[in-house]
Amino acid sequence: MRPAGFRTDDEHGSLYAIDDQQYTVRHNLSGHSAHGTIDPPAKCLYLTEAQRNLVHAHMHAENSKLRVVYLDKKTRLLHTWKGNDADMPAGGHPGIAIVDKASDKIIDSWPASDIPAVGLTPFEMRYARDPQGGLIASRHLGHPIYKIYPVQAEFDEALKKAGFKAFFASSPATRHRPAPSPG
Repeated sequence: MRPAGFRTDDEHGSLYAIDDQQYTVRHNLSGHSAHGTIDPPAKCLYLTEAQRNLVHAHMHAENSKLRVVYLDKKTRLLHTWKGNDADMPAGGHPGIAIVDKASDKIIDSWPASDIPAVGLTPFEMRYARDPQGGLIASRHLGHPIYKIYPVQAEFDEALKKAGFKAFFASSPATRHRPAPSPG
């Protein structure tokens, strides 16, 4: 059973609501300019510390880029994630690939979890359309998960304590579903 949500980093993290499609909605508690804001839904993978460090190193690299992919059990690429889990091939598992920008060839890839757990770091992938219909992609690497809220009532209480309206977590994030990435 999926949890209702989770919290990252006790002091500077965020509260994340999780919908039935495993999309997350981040409620910022960071103490900087984003404090108190709510980010739109995003697909989320959960990374170990070693994976987090690799992703962090390649998020803004000049010669490489990150791609969310589906892998088989031997970490061979099945195909690129297109913003919809219905596209996942049989036997596929979510993963991250590091791609060489010049050749567009995969340098490395590894599986990632799509289930949150204490100690893992959320990695959000968000896609939206600009006014001209072009795709805007963004990614956010969060802090390690500090606490899991297994039931909605616990998560709603955490939201209230943080100053957010609890109804937001209870309303389906699916009505704000992001646009899929290009195929």
